[in-house]
Amino acid sequence: MTVISAMRFNPQEGAIVADEQSSYGGRKLSFAKKLHLVSNGNFAIFGGTGFADYLFDVSEKVRIYLEKKQLGTTEEIANLVAKIMDMRKQAIVSGEIESKFGVNSAEYFSGQKMFEGGQSVPIRPELMAEIHGYRMQFENEIAKNGFLILGKDNEGVQIYKSGASNTVPTLVARPYDAIGSGNDSSDERLVEYLEKVKRDELENVDPIWGLEALIYGTHRASLRNQGVGGTPVIYIIGNEGPFLVSEERSELADKVVRGYRRDFLDKNVVEGLIRDSIYNSEREVDDIEDEMYEAPSDKREFRKYLSQKRS
Repeated sequence: MTVISAMRFNPQEGAIVADEQSSYGGRKLSFAKKLHLVSNGNFAIFGGTGFADYLFDVSEKVRIYLEKKQLGTTEEIANLVAKIMDMRKQAIVSGEIESKFGVNSAEYFSGQKMFEGGQSVPIRPELMAEIHGYRMQFENEIAKNGFLILGKDNEGVQIYKSGASNTVPTLVARPYDAIGSGNDSSDERLVEYLEKVKRDELENVDPIWGLEALIYGTHRASLRNQGVGGTPVIYIIGNEGPFLVSEERSELADKVVRGYRRDFLDKNVVEGLIRDSIYNSEREVDDIEDEMYEAPSDKREFRKYLSQKRS
């Protein structure tokens, strides 16, 4: 599984963060593509949780559709994601039933097995019951898949949630949301941060500290939830548009956050380090990292801490 977390900092800025770990055939992988950007003026970044191949299939169909059609509002993109998820779910379930029972979707819903020449016979009730049970079980498994969508259009930055169990996406009222098996750990950290923000400032969250909370929530999820881990994948919606943070800069920002949360790094130092790691492409990563390692009073313990297995 995974964790995908998103936050709207203000009407023009936001970020979405995912872990990079996935599983397939009993193997643990660290290179599944979980975040997808579609853009041509308006733009949206969507990340999925569930079965990696199913999510990638849906993502590719969304991308191909939007290459042929003018990109709409975030709501329209969220609706498109939901509809394609449902179409793929129905196709997969129908294919499984036809393969296992020799009954196609039309025959299942009519209760009649069709033969050449237009003849039909009723499907035995006990077989229909078996097919129905199998169908519900399979649909329930696919229903665990879902997407979190962070987009920006004329209405500003918005967050939508779309699940395979519903063809209608949900507009998220909160400044944030988190999905996936690690959402409990991430959600706890994000709430912890936002509870300290004054109510009249929730529409104008500091991007640096909002991003720090997203990264830390992802880190905590990787410690507490099986199937979550790796370097965080970070997409930013900034004033200049969306961009994917490089792996080395994401890894550095993760180290900075971990150092701050373990009291090795002071708040004023962390603010500058995160800003330079994420937003300042003119500074070399090695220079920022050197500054980070020089900041703590106990440099040896800090290096020792970062060299440990995730903690």
